[in-house]
Amino acid sequence: MTTSSPSAEPSEKEKELEDFLRQLEGQLPIRVLSWKVKIGLDNSFEPAVYVYPTIEDDENEDMYIRGEKWNQIRSTVRQELENKIDPKRFLYVRFLLFF
Repeated sequence: MTTSSPSAEPSEKEKELEDFLRQLEGQLPIRVLSWKVKIGLDNSFEPAVYVYPTIEDDENEDMYIRGEKWNQIRSTVRQELENKIDPKRFLYVRFLLFF
């Protein structure tokens, strides 16, 4: 991924998308602790948007159920951002786990 450094200050568009994603709280199957959005290029140098929801890992939960919840989050994010990002940008949703 060739986006700016994770420690770099987010752009206005990245901040706007993070604020928007925080409003999805009641629509998701599990609580998202925080959202990080990075806009840049993917490994193929194509325009991309990376969304990183940070979630708590419940190691006692069945892996299938956990995967289904993650897929629901990914699907909701894609649907909600579809009209908010440039359609030429590929959207990646990558989960960060908090233990």
